[in-house]
Amino acid sequence: MVTRNQVDVGLSGQSGNGAFAGSIQPTLITPGISEIYDANGNIILNLFSNSAAVNNFAINNSSSGNPLIINNKGADTDIRSSVISKGTSRVNVKGVSTNTSPPAGYQGEFLTSVIPVGSAVSLTTNVVANITSFSLDPGDWDIWGALAFLPNAATSVTDIRGSSSIITQTINILSSSTNGNVKRMAAFVPGAVTFSIPFVQGRLNLSATTTVYLCARATFTISTMSCYGFLSARRAA
Repeated sequence: MVTRNQVDVGLSGQSGNGAFAGSIQPTLITPGISEIYDANGNIILNLFSNSAAVNNFAINNSSSGNPLIINNKGADTDIRSSVISKGTSRVNVKGVSTNTSPPAGYQGEFLTSVIPVGSAVSLTTNVVANITSFSLDPGDWDIWGALAFLPNAATSVTDIRGSSSIITQTINILSSSTNGNVKRMAAFVPGAVTFSIPFVQGRLNLSATTTVYLCARATFTISTMSCYGFLSARRAA
């Protein structure tokens, strides 16, 4: 007959990796788990395997004020993650409820550069000028902006145009990766009245860090013309 002592010696009541664990939380060493159940006995997590797997998730808890992290780990240099809903349902991602901005490199990252009227750039007729610029890291970006042309009281204007551009001092009106606007007119003396041209949203898909310029050009005679405006970008992916 098996004695009580023999049972106690063969089983751990504290922790271990055997077939039994007792009254306190055990430490599991390299367990093979396919399903995890909640307190009601319902499946809360399914874990599916891949016989050739080399990549995996790592889950980190956090100290106060820092984010929880679900991170990609594994042998590959670049590892994608996918969150897939079932059927026709969607994946809901909650946005922030404060005025904080996403950090650099994360979806929603925002950059802007503003040149105010007091710092307007002087233009030479028919010569493209860079009004402002900023550098975008690799990624998929939405980009937009606006220009304001300020002539002298005697300036005669026939054409104003501008665009965002990844090439310095270059207007790209019909490019699918930039955006711009053109206004042509008969010779016109507006009398120091500002002309504003906004840009609709365009897309930049970048594989390397790239400088993006806000470019402007005007055709005019008699006197002077200057230009100011803004350029903004938000990371879409």
